[in-house]
Amino acid sequence: MTAINAKADAVYFGAGNLNMRARSSANFNIDDIQKIASLCSENNVK
Repeated sequence: MTAINAKADAVYFGAGNLNMRARSSANFNIDDIQKIASLCSENNVK
């Protein structure tokens, strides 16, 4: 949400092991992808 609120044109992220922060406790999982894609679409963010 921070990127969307900051009026970003695009958001890049990874999920699970496909993430530069794969060892972080704050990591997206595969189930989050649809939610994130919907939020981006609703806010005209790629």
